[in-house]
Amino acid sequence: MEVDSPKDRVILEYVWKSSIDPSSVTDEDISKLKDIGLSNKAIVEVQEILGLMLGFINFYDSLIVDNPSQEEEKSQNNSDRE
Repeated sequence: MEVDSPKDRVILEYVWKSSIDPSSVTDEDISKLKDIGLSNKAIVEVQEILGLMLGFINFYDSLIVDNPSQEEEKSQNNSDRE
């Protein structure tokens, strides 16, 4: 992923880490966000947006909306079991 702004890179690295393994976020990660000028309020907002987006993704994935390839895969798996 190419990011021109060092500030954006720090935020994206935090978001990536927090979305993959939230319990791995450390005080040092939060300090990096503060070092680029984010306030506690802004850090909470970043986390809220991340949580909202992850929720939408999980909800969307559970519906399998307009994704025929997943439907075909499920159908194939069910026929393989028979």
